[in-house]
Amino acid sequence: MLMIILGILKVIGILFLILLGIILLLIFLVLFCPVRYAGAAEKAEGQQLRASGDITWLLHLLHFRVTVEGTQPEVSVRVLGVSLEGFRRFVSSFRRKPKSAKTNTDKSAGKNNEKVNRTSSAKGEITADGNTNTVQNKTEISMDSKECSAVNEETIYADDENCFANGETLADISKKTDESDKKDFSDKTEKTIKDKENTDKNSTSQNKKASVFDKLYSTAGKIIKQIISVGRKILGILKKIFHLPERIVKGINKGISQGKAVAKNAADLKAFVSTQEFKEAMVFGLGRMMRFLHHLRPKKLTGDVEFGFSDPADTGMALAVIAPFFPYYADHLQVVPDFQEKKLSFSLKFKGRIYGCMLLYLAVQILLDRNIRIVIGKIRKRRSE
Repeated sequence: MLMIILGILKVIGILFLILLGIILLLIFLVLFCPVRYAGAAEKAEGQQLRASGDITWLLHLLHFRVTVEGTQPEVSVRVLGVSLEGFRRFVSSFRRKPKSAKTNTDKSAGKNNEKVNRTSSAKGEITADGNTNTVQNKTEISMDSKECSAVNEETIYADDENCFANGETLADISKKTDESDKKDFSDKTEKTIKDKENTDKNSTSQNKKASVFDKLYSTAGKIIKQIISVGRKILGILKKIFHLPERIVKGINKGISQGKAVAKNAADLKAFVSTQEFKEAMVFGLGRMMRFLHHLRPKKLTGDVEFGFSDPADTGMALAVIAPFFPYYADHLQVVPDFQEKKLSFSLKFKGRIYGCMLLYLAVQILLDRNIRIVIGKIRKRRSE
């Protein structure tokens, strides 16, 4: 039993040491394996800018590239020579693909067909019953219509026998009926026309009265609204005029208080900047910053630059600005000024590297400096107040 426990502890210790070794290896790689950068830029007279930059780490394990042509930059990231898009495609290939829509549509179509067949069979049964009922209804209706026609024929024959008994012919009877019908129709039309005219007159008079009343009401409402809005504006102006002295006094007091606060902050800032700790911290921080820039600068720089401004005085000022850096680029970079015309053309290539251990060393120096820690403490104290 003891041997088994010791074996398990041995395996756990080996795994822990392997994990610790991997972590230490990663730390040493970050600190001592440099991040390399390289770039090139070119611009001829009358042409667009062409530039490219590469950042690599650990034998191109990570590769970041930026290319610019004109004003359209393109960015690409590669890990072990494979782009991020390739990794996405590789990962997406292992994902489960959703079921195709065709199978789902076929199943739904089969279900719909079964439903349709069931409904059609039910409708067929209903229509069969309905047809029998309609046939019975039709026969009953035809029998009723025959009985009604027989009764009407008997009444008509009875009326004709009475007319012939008075000695009148069919033509006389038809003329009398036509004349009576015409008179009745003319009387009815005249009455309807008169009724319509009367109703139209009444409706027009009522509409005119209503329209006039609506216009008067709308104009009166508009006038009242305008009067109310003007009254509100006048009241607002009067209120502002009444409270104007109070606002002026408040503004003056606010300005005085803000000025006092600014003056106090300026005095405190001046006293803080004039302390010996702040001056020494600034000198030390600037020294470390210049060392960082010296470490960051390209180790290889080649190319030529030709520039010029429309005013020769501006060209001379630009030369005066870059003159202090002449010892750094004199052996690698050729600068040619043009005092006659406006021009800008260049062709540059540069390479460099950055070590993580150097950045860590500078950061530790800055954080362990006594003056910098005092300055940071004072800044925190002022913020808390």
